Amino acid sequence: MRRVGMNRGKPRIWIEGKILTEAGFKPGDRYDFDGTRITRNPEGKRKISGKGDRPIVDISGRAVPEGMTHFEQIIEGDGVLIIKKAIPE
Repeated sequence: MRRVGMNRGKPRIWIEGKILTEAGFKPGDRYDFDGTRITRNPEGKRKISGKGDRPIVDISGRAVPEGMTHFEQIIEGDGVLIIKKAIPE
């Protein structure tokens, strides 16, 4: 479980490294985010940042589902990562 951070007073989901690599993402890939699913798409509106073997996804502001404070990352397949709302213990 990971925590939703804050950046300039707005919620932020920050994912980097191994989980993205295992899901088949690399820096420069384009993707779409629908609030729960990060899907690689060559025509996607968003871009994976980072360098080398350290891809980074940075989702902030209105794109973060309202009320989400914690989340889990689940690899669904090659180029698909699920962002699931989690409840802290």
